[in-house]
Amino acid sequence: RLLLRNCRLSDDIGFRFSDRSWNQYPLTADKYSLWLRNTPGDLVLVAMDYETFGEHHWPESGIQEFLAWLIRRCIEQGIEMLTVSMAGLKYEVRDIYDIPPWHTISWADIEKDTSAWLGNLMQKRCFEMYTWIEPYVKAIGGEYLNYWRLLGTSDHYHYMSLKTGGPGEVHSYFSPYTNPFEAFETYVEALTFLIHSSLVEYREHVSRYAWRLRLPPRMSFQFYLTEGVHTGYSARGLDDLLRLLDVVPPESLVYHIRRGDLQMWISTTILWPELSHEIDRVRKISKIELLVRELKRIVESARTP
Repeated sequence: RLLLRNCRLSDDIGFRFSDRSWNQYPLTADKYSLWLRNTPGDLVLVAMDYETFGEHHWPESGIQEFLAWLIRRCIEQGIEMLTVSMAGLKYEVRDIYDIPPWHTISWADIEKDTSAWLGNLMQKRCFEMYTWIEPYVKAIGGEYLNYWRLLGTSDHYHYMSLKTGGPGEVHSYFSPYTNPFEAFETYVEALTFLIHSSLVEYREHVSRYAWRLRLPPRMSFQFYLTEGVHTGYSARGLDDLLRLLDVVPPESLVYHIRRGDLQMWISTTILWPELSHEIDRVRKISKIELLVRELKRIVESARTP
């Protein structure tokens, strides 16, 4: 179940409470409780950061007194207070909310999308590097995976924002860096070091790690009968490849071996050139049955016990 945050009413407290230029300033408990009561729907989800109390709004702003009186006024207005769990149990599902990845929503900045973290070229390039190394660090595990997860903290990307105005002030206020470019340089240096050290570790023990590798669909090997004629099969790792050798039409395997497609994928994506060279030896076998049999033998023998 998903509870949708009321953006306006949440930001009225979270960001606008102490803004003297706001046309509703000062915000009182009487006024806000009336807004809550007159809002349609089963419930109103008011969600804000912990920084709201004492960071965004200092005690001198009256935020604490506002909260104390708000609870009293809500009780007087017959407004019930619920936790998220209580609300989820009390109310029936109203509808399906379908958000594709390219329309992801957030409560950040004016746009309320992912632009706070992936809105400029620096952020996008860093994220591309970060997601590219993902399957390899997951195959290795251990401290490499832990460091990778730490570099995935959204704050790193938040600090690289080039936004101006109010949103820009928020980004720079929390950043430990002088400017977004310093944040970018620092992050790239750390991520590049992780990528390099991970690939060195992966290559040193490739016969073990390669079998743990689970690639995303965009990096998988696609089987074709001829150019433009897809078989419907794809391999996201060596386990998939070994299984599909008994399923994919032999003509498809021969097609890719003759062209060197499979060898290239194993060398440049699986990062196992030695296995690629072994497989390339079957290219000259003329009989399809013998070629497929030898291909399967080579892949099976590469598995570490």
